[in-house]
Amino acid sequence: DDEGDDEGDDEGDDEGDDGDEACDAVLTLVKWPDNGDGGTLDGLDFQLLLDGVAVDQATDLVVSAGVDHEVTEEPQPGYEFVDMLCTNEAQNVHSDQVDGDRLVTLSPGEHVYCAVINDDIAPTITVHKTVINNNGGTTGNVDFQLTINDEPADQDVTAYDVMANAESIVSEVPFDGYTATSVVCISDVEGSPNNKSESGTGTISVTPALAENIDCTITNDDNNPTDPADLAITKSDDGLVKVAGGESFDYTITVQNIGGSDLLDDAPVTVTDQLPSGLVYVAVPSNCTQASQTLTCLVDAADLDAGDEPVVITVTVKALADAASGTYTNIAFVDTPQDPTCQGAVDMQSAFYEQECEPECDDSTNNVACEDTTIKREASLTIDKVDNVEAVSPGGEYSYLITVTNPGPSTFVADLVMTDDLPAGLQLVSVIADGAWTCNDADPVECTYGASLAAGASAPTITIAVKLDSTYIDDSVHNVASARAVVDPPGVDRDVLPAVTTSAPGTVVSASDDETTPVVRIADLSIDKSVSQSSASAGNQFNWSLAVTNHGPNTATNVSIDDTLPAQFEVLGVFPPSGVTCTSTTSTVHCTTATLVIDNTVTIQVQVRVVAGAAIGLVSNTGTVTAGSSDPVLSNNSDSASVIITAVASEVPVPPVHGNLAAAPQLPRTGTSIDGPLRLAGLLCGAGLVSLVVARRRRSATA
Repeated sequence: DDEGDDEGDDEGDDEGDDGDEACDAVLTLVKWPDNGDGGTLDGLDFQLLLDGVAVDQATDLVVSAGVDHEVTEEPQPGYEFVDMLCTNEAQNVHSDQVDGDRLVTLSPGEHVYCAVINDDIAPTITVHKTVINNNGGTTGNVDFQLTINDEPADQDVTAYDVMANAESIVSEVPFDGYTATSVVCISDVEGSPNNKSESGTGTISVTPALAENIDCTITNDDNNPTDPADLAITKSDDGLVKVAGGESFDYTITVQNIGGSDLLDDAPVTVTDQLPSGLVYVAVPSNCTQASQTLTCLVDAADLDAGDEPVVITVTVKALADAASGTYTNIAFVDTPQDPTCQGAVDMQSAFYEQECEPECDDSTNNVACEDTTIKREASLTIDKVDNVEAVSPGGEYSYLITVTNPGPSTFVADLVMTDDLPAGLQLVSVIADGAWTCNDADPVECTYGASLAAGASAPTITIAVKLDSTYIDDSVHNVASARAVVDPPGVDRDVLPAVTTSAPGTVVSASDDETTPVVRIADLSIDKSVSQSSASAGNQFNWSLAVTNHGPNTATNVSIDDTLPAQFEVLGVFPPSGVTCTSTTSTVHCTTATLVIDNTVTIQVQVRVVAGAAIGLVSNTGTVTAGSSDPVLSNNSDSASVIITAVASEVPVPPVHGNLAAAPQLPRTGTSIDGPLRLAGLLCGAGLVSLVVARRRRSATA
């Protein structure tokens, strides 16, 4: 059974494979370039594509039969597709492929060879003639015979094919009475070396590339004046130092013909201004065209006759906010075929003149003018620091939000640093800063901005979370953050045209801002008022006790304890514990302490005497406590106790009670000689021999 299964499977697989092969075909592709016009590429320089996928040449490619397959290629400059020829193995032209078609369909099992044919595109030269008859000449353009490679060439109408990558000579047959003054060639390829001119001659050489089209114009004059046209150019600014990112300013360019001859009315006159990097154009005249840092202005030749007033061109520019401090050189030059100058690429009414050198700021020609402008960087710095709470309690957490801004006008380019040295009492919890900020996670906090900061921009806000110590006692937290930045770092190397001379050491700016956060303490203070005896008569002495407790959750500050005695009593002495200060009159007691920590109690003993003539009856005395901290429960901030005034003393006075009896001050002796023994017995009882009944009233209860 197993053998039967295996044989059946093998046969089935083989049949399946044969079925797949029966649906396939083989295609082989090659490239045939025709380089009859100077092309230099061979077939392997082209990338062929089969159904949009790059394939190798001369390689058998298995494809699906019965399906249209498109053969294309990646284009090569200077070549154009001509045809694709396909044959089968029998060398017969493939029936499904027609002239100019890029599609091929193969039969099952067929092997087809296709050659993709490209032709190199010949470059062309067209010649033109300009004749100047300003000295009586009457000869026209058609009277001159122009030549290309010494072969006659018709003017204006015919584009002559020439060999690519080979020198071609454009010239003319000399004509009596006329002098060739210039030849200008214009290519349709931007930046081509064949955009060129020659002055004082009627001959020029060009080396065109494949598919390049060149127009050449030879100009002749019916004389060679001894005092030709002479264009002079000057350029100036207002001479003031400019600020990077600051207000715009003007360059004034003047051009004048100081020669003895007029310019030809149709002569192209071009003024070119090359602005160095770091400066940008803001406004230019309508006859000027801007391309990046180059401004090209066309001037009417009729405005530049000999002796005419200068032509004035005003351009408005500004220094970019990130421009480095230094001296920027701006170069301008003027060009016309009658007075050409050594210069770079200059737009001349869609013509390009390319000389053998670049314009330079020297005295060798009056066709070039340069102006140096001093640029400096100026910027300020602001830092804004706020907290996110109205107030904080000891032990609480809150955050500072810090934002650094560059008001400009110049960009900060380096070393922007924010520092926050937290004051005593604050603990750092975390620092969060996005963007280019990099911060440490320690006190003092220091964050460095790793990018430039543009004028008018703010860096991402830094959030510093802090916690206030639970033992903090001041009424507020004062925190200062500072920032510094380098406006103009030293040694900046800028790529400018022409070069810029940078300034010496960098300029540093700084700023700081503070934030004061109020501290609110929450402390529930209570007072317990008690009395050392329940009754007393005139002349008797006893003690009122004021016990103040802080139930938290924070330390209480600026605690005041007050007791205004009824008229029946007079104060003999006040005995506070350590840390409490008291003042008194005969009828009032006022005690203070700077702090009272949570769960602590201070007890003040007030020694009093019943005054003579005191009315008999129940007398109540109330003590109060207040503090600078916030008290959430005010109902326990006062308490009262009562004493019965009798005609005869029923109890002896008791000395004040302190936490440390040995340290307690002794009450002074008072009263008459008759009750002295009783008072002595009372003192002995206070030491533990006699129990006293104390009448007291807490809050609303009467003892």
